[in-house]
Amino acid sequence: MWTSYHDIVNPFISDDQGKYWDEVLGMERSLGNYRNAMLKTWKDMGGQESFFNSIKNSFEIVFTALTKFREGFRSVIGDYKQSAKTFYNITKAL
Repeated sequence: MWTSYHDIVNPFISDDQGKYWDEVLGMERSLGNYRNAMLKTWKDMGGQESFFNSIKNSFEIVFTALTKFREGFRSVIGDYKQSAKTFYNITKAL
């Protein structure tokens, strides 16, 4: 099973992917170098920081929504101390 994933993913990770002969320069070139240079330029332009900020913002949106849900639940149901007191009063009245 791992070998099938490796066969699919390896061409995208390996530096020897896409080797070709450059007739103008008279040498073998690799698309892996192009990929690495492109990713470095993207990082230098702030792309990596923007990517991680978007992930961070996504988590903040989810946590804010969950916090609002919790606050709404507590306003309707009450916290555990209020529920315990109500339950105590009901069992005491029996």
